[in-house]
Amino acid sequence: MIFNLICLIVVSFIVAELLFRLVKYRRTGKWEIFAFKLDKEKKYLSYQSHTYIGYTKSKNSANPKFPSNSDGFAGSKDIPITRDDSSNTVRIVVCGGSTVEQNDYDMEPEFDRELTWPKAMEYNLNKADKEKTYEVMNAGCAGYTILESTIHLLTKCVPYKPDYAILYQGINDACCVQAFPDFVPDYTHVRRPPIFPHMKGFLRFFPNIRFSFVWQYTLFYLGRLFEKPSNLMTYISCELKYNMTFDQIQTAVKTYEDYLRSFCFIALAHGITPILVPWAFKRELVTKPFYFIHWDKEKFIKLLEMNCEATRRVAKEIDGVFMFELPPNGKDIFRPNDWIHFSKVGLEKTGENTAFEFLKLHNLREI
Repeated sequence: MIFNLICLIVVSFIVAELLFRLVKYRRTGKWEIFAFKLDKEKKYLSYQSHTYIGYTKSKNSANPKFPSNSDGFAGSKDIPITRDDSSNTVRIVVCGGSTVEQNDYDMEPEFDRELTWPKAMEYNLNKADKEKTYEVMNAGCAGYTILESTIHLLTKCVPYKPDYAILYQGINDACCVQAFPDFVPDYTHVRRPPIFPHMKGFLRFFPNIRFSFVWQYTLFYLGRLFEKPSNLMTYISCELKYNMTFDQIQTAVKTYEDYLRSFCFIALAHGITPILVPWAFKRELVTKPFYFIHWDKEKFIKLLEMNCEATRRVAKEIDGVFMFELPPNGKDIFRPNDWIHFSKVGLEKTGENTAFEFLKLHNLREI
């Protein structure tokens, strides 16, 4: 009896394994030997509530995808808040959302947790100009809109006395705020004060056994049933998904432009040179963002373009504000099936391009 039961369990396990692999093959067109790797590092642990910004990066995050230093900036390297004004150092702070903060989400071979495009920019600046030392602070934070980035600049970045503040913004406002029903200029129609869990979850006690699809998927679905969602947006959004509206877009874009001006004037008031960079995207790669239930692709692309035009307009109209555009690149700069975030190649290329464009502006100012 016991032997028959054991045989039944073994046979059922083998059949389930084959079925999982067959379903995977039908979806991807190739046979997979190993199942996906479970991500046991909870993303929400890499962020914390903040009195004035809403939320910010946690300090000393050990998550390899979202590392932070002792002051809550992306990357593990600490940056002294005091500066020697007589030194030959140019300090740059880069503000924005996940497209600034991110390193190699796919953790490609020879994964470097410190590789972000601001870090690659710093490397290329110091490589190109041996007469100065360039220091690039990564003030990016996943989910940040222009409003959070502006407050972040004022509350956390200004004390470091950067010479330049680069803003790379636009996608989070378009995806999560501007097309949300009942638009309100202070963004309270979409944002709520976040309370992040402190639990690490029970899955961390179980090993990744990737040669078993049954094991991996069982743990995955148990995690979905009994653990808190890892997704950051779950904790900061009033509603995670919504139907796109376009009836208040003019007001929404005008609000976006006003916050761009606030960012620039705050920087200028503190002797910081603002540099605006319109958000780069490839029209043909745009697909429905996760947050939309129903959407209009052409209107959404128009919204992205309106934000970029607002950025160019502000840079042109305010004295002391500079701007550069990221050059067009191929599909390889984005992650597979992701038209928003950069691949490892994209991080390196963006770092090279921003360093090149920055030096043109910086050298022009010194002439």
